[in-house]
Amino acid sequence: MSPPLGSVKLSVQGRSAFATSNSHAVKALIYDSGGRLLLQQRDDRPDLLFPGCWTFFGGLVEEGENWVDALHRELTEELGCCPGVVAKELFSWSWDGVDPTLNHIYPVRLLIEPAGLGLKEGQAMGWFSHKQLNHLKATPLVTDNLGQIFCYLDLVVPQV
Repeated sequence: MSPPLGSVKLSVQGRSAFATSNSHAVKALIYDSGGRLLLQQRDDRPDLLFPGCWTFFGGLVEEGENWVDALHRELTEELGCCPGVVAKELFSWSWDGVDPTLNHIYPVRLLIEPAGLGLKEGQAMGWFSHKQLNHLKATPLVTDNLGQIFCYLDLVVPQV
C-alpha cells in the first residue's frame, strides 16, 4: 500500500527530508539487458515545463490511486503497455519549481520486445547509454539523478 498523499519521507541522493506536496508523480526507470534507458522526449510546446527535453515515462498520481497502479496506468497510456515488472521504489525526487511535485521513481526491466512499445504521448522515445545520457538535453529529474541511476544500473545489469 502506498503512503497517503501529504507529508512523506523521501531520500534524494543520500539525503533524507520531509516534504509536503499535494502532487505526487510516478516515473519509470525502464532499462534493457544492456543497461540502456528508455526515455520520452516531451512535446515542444510553450505551455509545458521543459519542452523538447528527455525524461522518464510516467505522470501524476490520481486521487485514490496507489503509486504502482498509477505507474501501470501511465505506462499503458504512454506506451500501450507496462513493458516489465515494476520493482520497489528506487528513490524519490522533489521538484520545488512551478507545480511542486514529489516524484517516485520505480525501476522497470524491459521484458518485452522493443517493437511491442508504441509511443502514444510525447514527440519521440529513445534508448540511451550511460555515455549518451551525460550529453542529453534532459529534465532536471534525469540530470540531477544520473549518479543514482548509473549506480543502480551497474548493480542490476550484468557487465559484459
